[in-house]
Amino acid sequence: MINNGRVAQVVKYHGDFNRPEDMVLSERHYYRRMQFDGPLDWKLRSDLLNRVLLFIGYSFNDMNVALLFELINAALDTLPDSVSGKRAYIISHNPSDFEFKLFERRNVTVIPTYGDDRTAATAKVLKEMSE
Repeated sequence: MINNGRVAQVVKYHGDFNRPEDMVLSERHYYRRMQFDGPLDWKLRSDLLNRVLLFIGYSFNDMNVALLFELINAALDTLPDSVSGKRAYIISHNPSDFEFKLFERRNVTVIPTYGDDRTAATAKVLKEMSE
């Protein structure tokens, strides 16, 4: 996506039909993703440290994402005068107060959406961001 000369890259961390070998379809696949040892994992780590990220379709009930943020924040906290986080955002549909607090603890800013249609609400947020 290109907007006003800026480029946004979309990475499907749990795979898609173009890369079925990266798809997470079973518990075994999920645990394999938690090893954080593949090229996508290296890219995600690099992006977490060097870019602003927007998570779409994720829940921090996904242990691999929760664990990765815990590790990144712990590593950054050891640096002198380090401020870890606020470099990641998540679109969360109908978030609870607990989810807001959980994301805040992991240095992820919630972009809330509300209503019955999650897809339409997410599309609206993305459209507003691109304008």
